[in-house]
Amino acid sequence: MPPKDCKTILPHQSDRGEERDRAVFLLKRESDSKHFIGKRFRNGQIRKGLREYQIHKCASTVKGVVKCVGLINGNVVKSQGGTETQIYLLTKYIRGGDLFEYLQRNPHVSEQRIVSYIYRIAKILSKLHKINIAHLDVKLENITLCNGFTSVRLIDFGSSAFLGEIIPPESLSSIGTTEYLAPEAHLNVYLTNEDLIKLDSWALGVLTWRLLNQNSFKEFPWSIARVDCASYREFFNNPKVAFPAEEFSLSTIKLLKRLLVVNPQKRADAKEAASVDYTLPKMYIYKGAHFLKAR
Repeated sequence: MPPKDCKTILPHQSDRGEERDRAVFLLKRESDSKHFIGKRFRNGQIRKGLREYQIHKCASTVKGVVKCVGLINGNVVKSQGGTETQIYLLTKYIRGGDLFEYLQRNPHVSEQRIVSYIYRIAKILSKLHKINIAHLDVKLENITLCNGFTSVRLIDFGSSAFLGEIIPPESLSSIGTTEYLAPEAHLNVYLTNEDLIKLDSWALGVLTWRLLNQNSFKEFPWSIARVDCASYREFFNNPKVAFPAEEFSLSTIKLLKRLLVVNPQKRADAKEAASVDYTLPKMYIYKGAHFLKAR
């Protein structure tokens, strides 16, 4: 049941285990006809919802983060008596859809637009890190588009953390989305604040790879970033597999390589990614380990 004064337009629910207690809805407020995204938490997920609200509220001060509207009570009286406690986290509704959907509709996006997205996402992440927040679930589906598909907004802070929080090593491998997760998250060790920031950098690198490989953007370069994964080993042992063998500017390919550095201490952070000069006019073709000037 939607919260008071709201009408459900498009429910999006999951029937898998605990996710039944965490569902997302498109809501319309009847008093002013405004639309919101409402994420519902109930039963054992209430504490998680409160934590996500705290982080998202702080993150909303950053330009480029979809705004957190508030947290409202949505308690339901059961037919057999008693009350079910549930809360709704409301965020602003962005009509442009997410980046994954955009690529499905537009399979041939120009490099200029791709690097514009990368730059804007990196800038948002850099500002989040500056206020001590790591997003930890950067992916195509968590980037929404607006203003004629030219601007981006970062959504979903369900996996996010404040820098300084102690995250148990055994929990790291289940944070965010497996295919975007950096190799150090699988080492079963405690990560420093700098390490958490670099998790976002790695995820941005995977996202960049998928944008550049538009013909296969539905695929990932590997299933999991661990040495026991054959596709992960092949990615770094065979440059022809690793990097797009198409025509891109030198700065774009160099950035991709800087973001996908296995050692987090040597990996580019979001601030560096946001400061790269994407305006280099010369085009290059990446072949194996060499850059060849395009004709």
